[in-house]
Amino acid sequence: MRRPIVIALVAVVVLAGCSGLPGGSDDGTPTEEPTVTDTPTPIEASTPTATPESTPIPGDVLADEDLPPGLTADGFDDPSALVDAHNENLAADGAVTELTVRTEGDAFESTSTATARIAADGTATVVEEVESDFANVTTRVYLDGEQTFTNQTVRGQHIYSAFSSERYRELALPGTNVRQYLTLLNYSVKDVEEGDDGTLVTLTADSVNESYPTGDVEFANVSATVVVDLDGTIHSISASYDVSSQGSTLTNEVEYELQQRGLTSVAEPAWVDTARERATMAELQYSVEDGALRIDHGSGDAIPSGAQIVVSPAGQLDVQGETADSVQVFSATLQQDFEAGGTAYVYRADANATTGTVAIGERPDDPTLMSGDLVVQIVDPHTGETIDVVEIDREDDD
Repeated sequence: MRRPIVIALVAVVVLAGCSGLPGGSDDGTPTEEPTVTDTPTPIEASTPTATPESTPIPGDVLADEDLPPGLTADGFDDPSALVDAHNENLAADGAVTELTVRTEGDAFESTSTATARIAADGTATVVEEVESDFANVTTRVYLDGEQTFTNQTVRGQHIYSAFSSERYRELALPGTNVRQYLTLLNYSVKDVEEGDDGTLVTLTADSVNESYPTGDVEFANVSATVVVDLDGTIHSISASYDVSSQGSTLTNEVEYELQQRGLTSVAEPAWVDTARERATMAELQYSVEDGALRIDHGSGDAIPSGAQIVVSPAGQLDVQGETADSVQVFSATLQQDFEAGGTAYVYRADANATTGTVAIGERPDDPTLMSGDLVVQIVDPHTGETIDVVEIDREDDD
């Protein structure tokens, strides 16, 4: 199953619930940030992940069968397969990672630093700090193995969300999604070395992957290095590139580090109880039916009138979210509360419409959706809450 690829300028966009800063009132939530107790369970000290002084393997090249999924002796042939293996390794053994993204332009500057603690028992926490010209935002995330809870603090206001982490674990963990940085650029193997961390493969890139749909966006000054082991675990990423579009240029710098291997569990933060009380909790089931997205509300809270349902393809997107053939992202707004026991159909009039329609209880005639797998996100624009987010595999629907 492929994941959405977006050239991120601000890493907090997805969990913020929309592309702008969320509104709404405090609703009595204390303005002080709640105490976070996500210190991982003490474990034995692990081997540092920094690459030690090492001796190159004779020939400096391994056979393809020795390499992890998605990697050949020449470079990546399927970077998403490698990221899948990486995520599986972290989930199995536990780890601590850090991702820093810096974006700078003539009228904009932002720095995002996210530290993730991913435990072998399925629990995880993320603390992401974003400093920008617009506002400083802190996003705290906790996964209990089944549900994802988020607590986003913007200008002293707290926005709580809850959705199923099993449906979309990668999106539930902001600051850990490195897929886009491997898919975007054209990497080749530079070195293979044997050291204290085992066999490490170093790849470098100085150009954009030709198969990546960049639209009218131009890339320049591309430089990147990735270090991965033979199990498919990514040890580090260092990348920088300039992005130009419509007369504006942004410089992007990315640093990812695997700081620790092995973590058994993480403690539940104190703020999660508040998130359980305040977040919209609904059991929703999704399917595609004759060109429309069908959503069945099984139980739980009503989805409020005014909520936006955003539909996008699960795969590569250019930075404008569109291809030459049709607009690939559209949103529809609920015109009434969506209660438990009901069914809603989401569709649009034609393939170029950016605004869709939600029909509750009535299946539309001749609806248009889009081909391929889908990502669906339900957001309350009044509070900024992410009510649900899910990827739909359409192999069995079409």
